[in-house]
Amino acid sequence: MATQRFSLRRGAPRDLELSWGFGYRNFTVKQRGRLLGTIASRAELGAGRTFTLDDKATLSVRLVGASWLAPELELLRNGVALPGSALDPFTRLSAASNAVFVVAGLSLLVALLRFGSDRGEAIGMAIFSALFLLLGFLTRRGSLAAAITALVLYLLDALAGLATGVVAPGAIFVRGFLVLLLVRGILGIRELRRRGLLPTPEGRLWRVLAWVPALCALAGLSMLANAYLGGRGTDASTLFARVADSVVVVVRDGPGSDDSQGSGIVVGAGRVITNGHVVGQARQVKVFFGGREWPARVVYRDPTRDLAELKVDGLPATPAAIRPQVPAVGERVYAVGAPQGLELTLSEGLVSSLRSVDDGSAPLIQTSAPISPGSSGGGLFDEAGRLVGWTTFQLAEGQNLNFAVPAGWLADFEKRQGMPGGLEFFREDERPAQAAVAPEPAPAGRPVLEILGASWEQDQAAALEELAAREFVARELAQALRSPEGRHRTRAAEALAALPADRRGGAAESVVYALSNERDPAVMLALLNAARAFGAEGDVALGRLVSISRDPLLRREGVDALGRQGTQLAVEQLVRFLASEQDPDLRAAARAAIGPGGEIAARLLVGELATCPYREEACVTLIDTLGDIGAAGKLAVPRLWELREHDGAIRAAADRAIARIDAAAGR
Repeated sequence: MATQRFSLRRGAPRDLELSWGFGYRNFTVKQRGRLLGTIASRAELGAGRTFTLDDKATLSVRLVGASWLAPELELLRNGVALPGSALDPFTRLSAASNAVFVVAGLSLLVALLRFGSDRGEAIGMAIFSALFLLLGFLTRRGSLAAAITALVLYLLDALAGLATGVVAPGAIFVRGFLVLLLVRGILGIRELRRRGLLPTPEGRLWRVLAWVPALCALAGLSMLANAYLGGRGTDASTLFARVADSVVVVVRDGPGSDDSQGSGIVVGAGRVITNGHVVGQARQVKVFFGGREWPARVVYRDPTRDLAELKVDGLPATPAAIRPQVPAVGERVYAVGAPQGLELTLSEGLVSSLRSVDDGSAPLIQTSAPISPGSSGGGLFDEAGRLVGWTTFQLAEGQNLNFAVPAGWLADFEKRQGMPGGLEFFREDERPAQAAVAPEPAPAGRPVLEILGASWEQDQAAALEELAAREFVARELAQALRSPEGRHRTRAAEALAALPADRRGGAAESVVYALSNERDPAVMLALLNAARAFGAEGDVALGRLVSISRDPLLRREGVDALGRQGTQLAVEQLVRFLASEQDPDLRAAARAAIGPGGEIAARLLVGELATCPYREEACVTLIDTLGDIGAAGKLAVPRLWELREHDGAIRAAADRAIARIDAAAGR
């Protein structure tokens, strides 16, 4: 039951009581506790009723306004609105000024939230907030010009926000309610002026302040025109100057003699987002910005969406403004990155299409803005300089078939770690940073699937010979690994394994990604044999199964492959895996693979032991692995003696490891 009390005259006691149930049913009117009458239904209340008060005055009660437009109770005593009622001009004036103050407060809150990521936008919102604080003060004093100015500016801001995608469609209802309060407030001020209840204040100060709303309107309109009209029509040179301080070059030392180089976008203090395939499995990379080299470490990876986050302490770059909404097809966009190591290269194009993905999230952005190897991880910006995506890969067989992952994927990036599969399976391999890019002709001859079909069944040796003679056979066979026919996938794997090493063209990663998504046991075996046949290249690719697969058998293959590599990076991956893995069989396999790692493994294991004893089971496993290393583990003995101070399993494991290390060292 809702209840409201009103005064019959301004300043008098509130002796009139109105109450009603849900939907304005059983509406009752009382004065000083005496029942004056009731109204049974909402329909009757909409038609209106008249009651006689104690002083013989008439009280008219009526529900006005459509149900979807916040209906109001019209309470009139002898034709004049009751003080404090919805139609009271003073009430409307107060509600309008409060609405202006709410806009000022929300704008200030947004400014504080954006200060760390987009200082320019934060300053603009702070100015907008100060402007509405002044307009709210003047509206509360009864300035019709201030109320109208606030209404016009708020409408323009809402329309511009909707046009540029800043304002979500759902927020239009809240904005509409605030606009309604402002319109009613303007009507209330006019009514008070008509009755002579709100005389214009006198004095020099008020006459000076009377000009402020007009000046505020001009300043606000100028700001909006610059932010929304000018921003949408920004020329390329202005946009480049705006975003250049947010783009960095990312370099990692890859396996072998070549380096992997790409781009990255600064999204927060010391936070750089790039493509996952740029950093690979490295934990330490380098970032180049402003002519300097900055050490960086990889803190998050999402192989499924081909994203990685770097932490770069002290990086003085400006975070990019992010637009989570996907741009429309036909919208002009700009790519900024470091293709072929050429830092801060700008290219221009259109959003060509939006390609949906299987998980129903924001679609991939297809663009005609040219990109090249080294552009991966660079930014795709709209005309206002806001980041809409990360340029990721291109299809060399066509013209301007370039793709970017949407900026909206950043919202749940940290929640999506260790997912299987990934866009990397569908991209072309990155060339080295300084490699020349030459257009490659489309493959000629019969379709590969035709050769892997009837021709293979008739004469396998002839089919292999025909495939080996094709110029781009590795790429064609990698495409065949995605065939819906299991026999085609199996034969493509066998054909890749039979190719000479110089013809495989980096197909090992394609085989392993196909393996991580395969469910047919026969095809899995063929893929696994193919990856093993690639030697060191296959071991590097198989090592990635540890992080991208959820199949215990495939993860075991990844552990074994890392052990065969024997590099520092591989041992580092094994130690991290050992510290977090729950499967005892996989832990045992990792221990065996780490064993030959020597002093490198010992140092890495000691580093992981820094968190003991907070993870007792993991600590025991790491300590036992130090014992497996033997004499090379002697550098860990001081730490093991420290761990003996703990009781239980950790102390027992430390005793075992010390004894085994001493025995291996002949002490």
